Amino acid sequence: MSEAETEASIASRLAELTAHADLFQEVLANLPVILFRLDRAGVFTLSIGAGLARLGMRDGQAVGTSAFDMLPEARAELQAALDGGTIVFETTRRVSAGAQAGMRFRYLVYAAFDASHGEGLVAFAIDLTQGMKAEDSLQRSEAEFRSLVDHSPDIVLRIDRAGTILFVNRSEANSPIGAIKDRSVLDFVLEKDLPRLRDAVRRAFKESLASQLECDARGLDQVVRPFDVRISPIPLPTGPEAAIVVATDMSERKRLADQEARLQAQIQQSQKLESLGLLAGGVAHDFNNLLMGVLGNASLVLMHMGPSSPHYEHLKGIEASARRAAELCQQMLAYSGKGRFVVQPIDVSEVVLGTVRLLEASIPKHVTLKLDCVPSDRAVEADTVQLRQIVMNLVLNAADAIGERRGMITIRTGALHCDADYLGSTFFDDKLEPGHYAFIEISDNGCGMDKATRAQMFDPFFSTKSHGRGLGLAAVLGIVRGHRGAIKVYSEVAAGTSLKVILPVSSLPAQRFEHTPVSLRSPLQGRVLIIDDEPMILGIAREILEHAGFEVITANDGEEGLTKFRDNPDTRLVLLDLTMPRMSGDEVFRELRKLRPSVRVLLSSGYNEQDTTSRFAGKGLAGFIQKPYGAEQLVEAVRSVLKRGEPGAS
Repeated sequence: MSEAETEASIASRLAELTAHADLFQEVLANLPVILFRLDRAGVFTLSIGAGLARLGMRDGQAVGTSAFDMLPEARAELQAALDGGTIVFETTRRVSAGAQAGMRFRYLVYAAFDASHGEGLVAFAIDLTQGMKAEDSLQRSEAEFRSLVDHSPDIVLRIDRAGTILFVNRSEANSPIGAIKDRSVLDFVLEKDLPRLRDAVRRAFKESLASQLECDARGLDQVVRPFDVRISPIPLPTGPEAAIVVATDMSERKRLADQEARLQAQIQQSQKLESLGLLAGGVAHDFNNLLMGVLGNASLVLMHMGPSSPHYEHLKGIEASARRAAELCQQMLAYSGKGRFVVQPIDVSEVVLGTVRLLEASIPKHVTLKLDCVPSDRAVEADTVQLRQIVMNLVLNAADAIGERRGMITIRTGALHCDADYLGSTFFDDKLEPGHYAFIEISDNGCGMDKATRAQMFDPFFSTKSHGRGLGLAAVLGIVRGHRGAIKVYSEVAAGTSLKVILPVSSLPAQRFEHTPVSLRSPLQGRVLIIDDEPMILGIAREILEHAGFEVITANDGEEGLTKFRDNPDTRLVLLDLTMPRMSGDEVFRELRKLRPSVRVLLSSGYNEQDTTSRFAGKGLAGFIQKPYGAEQLVEAVRSVLKRGEPGAS
């Protein structure tokens, strides 16, 4: 090779080396790497690389500085390298005033020989700070996620293809839930739900599909609870090898849902009862006015006819039928649940015992009536007639449930303390207060009722009998509601039925009243004004009172009544109808009190006393008589008001 060729080759090689050196310099200037060279004494003879800026240094700034001073924590590693070894180590420290705190570098140090520098060390330093931060962030994230999962109210599992539990949250040593790890998730599910859970696990692994289902599972405490279970596969490129199971305990949610459903049913029942009660009350009021004509006229004829008359018994039969029809009206009013009727402290046992003869005559001969009733001083404030109606309706229902075969009906009375849970399980508890209650329980060994029948048993016009009207139990419920009570129902198909009527105990002792016949000839006299829009009622009431010795004037409406009251200032009593056209009984009563504050007004209505007189409380109403009434009732009511004297008189 000629000298020129040699020079050209050398020049080409130098250019190539220079390009490589420039490339190496560019790499060092842009990568987070530092190149150090140290002499045999450990003093830096070279420092170059972009990583120096991370340490707050410039290229060459470390030259002349001892590595043992700069990296005192790595003294042993540096010495080992100087002794001929190749050492890798990591440090985290601030290496200069301008360096960032917490910088982490990995050093590769090895012995090397350079003709221009002699023996020494070559060290490469790689910045690990970002990786360290990413790792710390990953660890924190994992710890937060684990804490979140472990404190979740749900049970979180990871399972394999066989359903084996690989992970469970809240699996600390002191948590019993950790004991389910390594067991199959299928071990805890009840038999009835196993097929659906197996299918959900299969879909997760075979088809990579998520599933959600409800199932019942038995825990380590052997308590069966309802769970909402969601199974989701963990996706991998090769297909799911595990799945996540999240199980939510639905016990409290179902309890609240059942409670809400029961409350909603009670609200709907209340609204239904209120609507039908308004209808029943209106029908009963109008029907009472019609019965007034039947009962009143029968009473008038009986006033003039002795028992020796051949028609006397027929008239008594008409009167009795009218009274039974009036009792039917009372049931309709009772169904509306708007009042407690004529209440007094009574012993429920005495009511039952006083109804025995009628009960025995009402049920078939093949049905035995058994009584477990002991008289007690603990009374309830109730209407005796309505309580008898409850007993009668329930006994007749029990007899129908027994049917044609032999059976037994048991009537039991007593007292019990009812807490909120017990009252909540009754039919239509209507926010009753816990406390002492008296009860009448009527049980039979008849056919019993299924769940669907029990749900409708108190609905009006619902009956399982072809000849039934469906009003008996509806009336019972209305009466019980009117007395602020409730009904507890126990019934199973083919096992009989027991209905327990509970009524709040009164603080007053039980009272006993005897009926005294009333003389239709009153020793009291005077003028009575009758105001009613029904001509038939005006005529009957007028004749009854005139027969009793009173002078009677009548008015067909409120305005005419006020006029006649002004024209007859010596009127001793006003018999006033509540419901009239043009002016209602309320308005007439107010005007009468304006004309004479001491006027005695006897109010008359087809509605019950409690519901009617409540609007006149404290306003000076002298008395009340419910339609339909007979001669004895009217004369006794008028006589009672007049005997009490003028309101406000001393």
